[in-house]
Amino acid sequence: MLIATAWIAASCALDVFASAPTSLASQAAPSRPAQDRPVPTAPVAPATGRSAPAVPPSPSASGPVRLEPARIDFGFVRPHTKLDSTVSIVNDLDQPLTISAAQPTCQCTTVDLVGKVIPARGKLDFPISMKVSSTGLKQAAVQIAIEGAGFERVLVVELSAQVVYSIRAVTQNAPGGPWDPFIDAATNPARVRGEVKVESLDGKPFKVLSVGMKPPQFLDWAPSQAPKSSYRVRYDVSAVDCPSMPRYLILETDRTDAPLIDMRVRHECTHIKPAVGFAEFRANAGIVSPSSPGTFEIEIKRMKTPAGVGRVLGVSSMRSDMKAELVEQTNDGESVLATVRLTPLAGASGVMLFPVKFAFELPGQPRQVEEQLLVYAKAVP
Repeated sequence: MLIATAWIAASCALDVFASAPTSLASQAAPSRPAQDRPVPTAPVAPATGRSAPAVPPSPSASGPVRLEPARIDFGFVRPHTKLDSTVSIVNDLDQPLTISAAQPTCQCTTVDLVGKVIPARGKLDFPISMKVSSTGLKQAAVQIAIEGAGFERVLVVELSAQVVYSIRAVTQNAPGGPWDPFIDAATNPARVRGEVKVESLDGKPFKVLSVGMKPPQFLDWAPSQAPKSSYRVRYDVSAVDCPSMPRYLILETDRTDAPLIDMRVRHECTHIKPAVGFAEFRANAGIVSPSSPGTFEIEIKRMKTPAGVGRVLGVSSMRSDMKAELVEQTNDGESVLATVRLTPLAGASGVMLFPVKFAFELPGQPRQVEEQLLVYAKAVP
């Protein structure tokens, strides 16, 4: 029997930095330097422990057994969105075929296919969904193992989406260069200071409330003027030492659908190399209050050991005025998806960027593992 392994050509959780031109429709997503990528997940054996398929994945858009479509591009979508679509497995053979395995690359993608039959000279339609969280290019895939009398094939359906808020911040890291949603002070340390353009993608006017937790310094607007849809503002991420250098520049707006957005700060002091496989380098908890806590989800990859799948023992905030609690965790045999609740305590106020510490238990290891994840939020009374 043919069993599929995870296809890891692209991770659904990579927050790939995207080039950001003025038009949303023309936004593209080039690759980024290695310092800004989460550590890639290695291919893994299925939870059954059986060997990988002898038949390699085949082109899934052609042949007598194929996927229609084999690639789904959801386009530009908002964060924290569940994306749904339908795919057909077409069988032009004179024999029915059975799906023996279907494995997604991560928990953001769901399918229910094992044991279903594709009729001879027919097709099987099935729903597929992908959940996206933070901004960036999100990619996922599902590998589907199909077998029949003397027939074995592994098909792959690929999913992608460009996750954006209604507001974005971009800068030119080189004169006349592209507009980037990150600050590149790695190649030129002088870029710890500069200017960014903050704009609404729908053209609606809005207000910039803070930049880097400080009042904004506008280059093309005065508070006496009417709000507009695009601003030039100064930024300053310089610091007296490496530990003080912010990994992200946080910008605050009055848009309810984008109250907080971030820009990655690339610098020799801001490398992020977690010991565990966090699928994202940061999480956005949004606006939080004592009566209305915020939550965020984070996937932790590579949690499987020969002795079993690890788990999150607990979480704790590294700020005394913010409480972090583990709400839920699920595992798919390879990775763990954790949901964390943030509640501000008395006295907490304003925009903050801080680490939340995770404690992990990995089967077969003598002691627990701890790692920190950056989280940003705005605390209000």
